[in-house]
Amino acid sequence: MSAEQIDVACSHLDGYEGVLADRAFTIGHEALGRFLQTSLDGPARRTFLERFREELYRDPGSQCYFVESFIDGVEIDDDLRRTMILAAPASYQVHLERLNFGSV
Repeated sequence: MSAEQIDVACSHLDGYEGVLADRAFTIGHEALGRFLQTSLDGPARRTFLERFREELYRDPGSQCYFVESFIDGVEIDDDLRRTMILAAPASYQVHLERLNFGSV
């Protein structure tokens, strides 16, 4: 993502600088996830999660919200949703399964 895209995604938080100033990292991660959700189709979202899995492990607290908003509300079939959940870091998978499908 470009700096301009990040500012657009976080515009309701006064952009990237607003996220940093307010230390609104969780909300910022959610905003980035929603932005990318609308920018990529289902298979591209899965590829994105697979490609950046290591980066998502670095901050499991806030970045789980990124993955949650990245998957949430997307009009995809359950098989692709499960595939995307499996592409997420293992530490997020139980939470995402419960959120999307009820009990695991």
